[in-house]
Amino acid sequence: VHASDIARAAETADVLAGPDRARHLHAGLREIPLGDLEGAHFSEVFGATTGFLEDPDAALPGGESFRRVGDRAAAVLEAILAVEEGRDVIVLAHGGVNRALLGRLLGLSPEAALRIRQDWACVNLLDRAGGRWRPRTINWSPAGLEELEHARRAALVKAGPIAPGGHVMDWRTA
Repeated sequence: VHASDIARAAETADVLAGPDRARHLHAGLREIPLGDLEGAHFSEVFGATTGFLEDPDAALPGGESFRRVGDRAAAVLEAILAVEEGRDVIVLAHGGVNRALLGRLLGLSPEAALRIRQDWACVNLLDRAGGRWRPRTINWSPAGLEELEHARRAALVKAGPIAPGGHVMDWRTA
């Protein structure tokens, strides 16, 4: 289990590692720093730099750009994967770091990676085969499952397929 050394990620890593697995903390997996605006209201943060979190090279005063965060996080991930040599690995990071790493692993441009949705406490599961990463699950969360269920219910129609015996099934009760 590998994680950012920021407290919320480290605490989650402790829970996931439990007593039987090692937990390793990495400063290189920290979230995009807000620099001089650390602790400021979001309206001040997003008003400070045109293109912040839209342009991969935009950075807040005293902060880091998305591209730079991707460079540092990718270096950490490469080192983790080299040490773990093909074993299953859990990496706990943050939304911006996750976007950057997912973009790189999946061959996306930084502009496209910035648009990957990463909800709080979501899970991404990737497999590597033949030297390529393939997403199994992206942005999974229990709240996401609730949204999916609501969308499924809203999309269902009264007339469904013909049931055995020739009756029309009502998907809402099936």
